[in-house]
Amino acid sequence: MATYTGKFLKNIKILYVEDNEDDVTLLVEKLNDVLYCKYTLKHMTHFNQAISMLEQEHFDVVLLDLSLPDSQGIETFNQMHSRFPKLPIVVLSGTDDEIFSMQTIQSGAQDYLVKGQGSGHVIMRSIRYAMERKQIEEALRVAKEEAEYANQSKSLFLANISHEIRTPLNSVVSIGQLMLQTDLDPKQQDYIHKLQSSAHHLLEIINDILDFSKIEAGKLILEPILFNLDDLIDSIASISHIKVADKQIENTITVHENVPRALIGDQLRLKQVLINLLSNAIKFTHQGEVELTVEMLEQQDDDLTLLFSVTDTGIGIAKEKHDVLFHSFSQLDGSITRKYGGTGLGLSICKHMVMMMGGDISVESRLNVGSKFAFTIKLKQQFNQDASLILPLTIRNKKILIFGGIPKSEDNIKSVLRSLSLSAMARHEFAAAKDLNTQFFDIVIIYRTHLDPYASVLNALLTPPIAHTLFSVSLYHCIPLQFTSPF
Repeated sequence: MATYTGKFLKNIKILYVEDNEDDVTLLVEKLNDVLYCKYTLKHMTHFNQAISMLEQEHFDVVLLDLSLPDSQGIETFNQMHSRFPKLPIVVLSGTDDEIFSMQTIQSGAQDYLVKGQGSGHVIMRSIRYAMERKQIEEALRVAKEEAEYANQSKSLFLANISHEIRTPLNSVVSIGQLMLQTDLDPKQQDYIHKLQSSAHHLLEIINDILDFSKIEAGKLILEPILFNLDDLIDSIASISHIKVADKQIENTITVHENVPRALIGDQLRLKQVLINLLSNAIKFTHQGEVELTVEMLEQQDDDLTLLFSVTDTGIGIAKEKHDVLFHSFSQLDGSITRKYGGTGLGLSICKHMVMMMGGDISVESRLNVGSKFAFTIKLKQQFNQDASLILPLTIRNKKILIFGGIPKSEDNIKSVLRSLSLSAMARHEFAAAKDLNTQFFDIVIIYRTHLDPYASVLNALLTPPIAHTLFSVSLYHCIPLQFTSPF
């Protein structure tokens, strides 16, 4: 080890790792030509000696040769950089190779200089810039860590405060439901319904904030369980049916026959994504239909990739707005927010959850035509489970008429029944009422939960009056009703 001292405005401690004494002498001569400088340079000939020195003593910068007796090539730099990541390192090599120099800098070197080229001023400028860059990098690293900590603290606060708000709000909703079961005059009932509506809307906002804060804090985790796809779809259908009750639109669901029913995955998160997409589609659709489709994309043994699509005939989205749809707090414009509400978090949360489930989400949309949101997820099939559709025993060996809804709705139900080898026909398959008159049906399945409007129609169509078993279809399942047929 040799020590050299020169003039410099600020004393800089330099460690030069070089096994050639002539190169060391040349460097010192060049540095001494620089006016107004003060530096201390220590010289080591072996890599391992330099590592030991750095562990014992602080240096402002290292000048490193990549060809040493005990270490060769870019690995020489990589080892030192990994041991001392905060230390600025300038490579001083005898290899004049542009590609190699770029590889070294990409690995983290502050600069790459060729021995014998450049004056002392060039070398000192490189040293000074290396130190300044490293200081800036360190300041940015500290600032980034502080910002991340502050962000996590904010997310934790949001999660805690959301829990604190949600608990009493749930009580408000529950008390409202109990009050609706008491004797209230019409005005009081109207007040309670408005209270319930506002409370549910506020709960949706709080749940979005809670999920978003969990995502930011990295606390949102998946909980895979065994679930039945039919049960999941049926529960979603019940929710979406309530949302479309006051609108002149159809809500249909199609699950392809080759899609397994017994699955393993995070049922709660999948349901949350589907409800969010369906709710948006229903919200922005004023006429036409909203359709959910589930199909198999790929299967390898018990590993499945399913494709879920939500298609609507709503207001649509301009093409230039597609890219911002999945960003947090994004809304298409202020008028949309004022008219339809929302936090701008729903689609961002959906995208994150879909990606956590091993898939991706996309959108196709045309303004004033409609939209299609599609996403894939990875699930596992549970083979030793009976997940087939279970229909009432009274349906077996019966002739079934599917009545109500648009042709697509009737065809969806017919497809489910025929997949069970049942005889079913849809009302729209008959050219006129007189053709239907000539048919006999044991069972009539009505695609609505409100039977009264259809009872009179069926009574007119089906003569002579026969005792029919009536079923109501939520959107997917056939459910027997406690209903006395008028026929």
